[in-house]
Amino acid sequence: MADSRRVHRIGCSCIVIALCVLTAGQLRGATSQEQESPTSSTGDLVDSAEYAAGLSAFQARDYETALTAWQELLTANPDTNVVLLRIAEAHRALGNGAAEEAALKRVLASDPANVGVTLTLAQAYLRADRQDDASRLFEEVLANEPDNALLHVGIGDTYLKERRHESALASYNRALAIDPDLAVAQKQAGFAHIQGRDFAAAATAFGKFLEIESVDAADAEIVGRLLEAVEAQLEAAQ
Repeated sequence: MADSRRVHRIGCSCIVIALCVLTAGQLRGATSQEQESPTSSTGDLVDSAEYAAGLSAFQARDYETALTAWQELLTANPDTNVVLLRIAEAHRALGNGAAEEAALKRVLASDPANVGVTLTLAQAYLRADRQDDASRLFEEVLANEPDNALLHVGIGDTYLKERRHESALASYNRALAIDPDLAVAQKQAGFAHIQGRDFAAAATAFGKFLEIESVDAADAEIVGRLLEAVEAQLEAAQ
């Protein structure tokens, strides 16, 4: 019985860690999409002491100090998207939904085709229970490319970040209907099933992911370990 409980704890811990890794990876991907192509002036801002001070404070979870540093930088360099995105991030950490939304809208005013920022704004809407507004943005994103499977994955990830696993799964399944061998959609479906505590379905999704030939070896190793943890969870529940 003790061994069974230990396996259960190990399985749950691995699942929680995997979800944390997933979120971190998604945020890193979103940041690379959101930031505009660096110009010499943008590069100077990112390398500035003020920008670095904001980053240091943010990483220390001193969000007020980070926000102040970036706002001062923005005052001297109005409508600089890379700074506006950091300000939006600080407002999000502080729970200032309206201010986050305003900063993201300023970015989109100058870069309306930026899908990463659009999805981040949709996430803010979901956090505020504004499903209709989020759906409108998703429709705008898909308007010109309704059969772009990766866009459906991006929408699914946005739902997943807000713990709306059923909506996330619907998006991942639409992506898989377009491209059945899209590895990222299959993997994310597994994470969505974990969020919904459907471990059997998660095991199936991860198993299908590992069968896709194009899967990166390092990614396959991580998902393989996660699959073992999910299977251990299922055994412990029997």
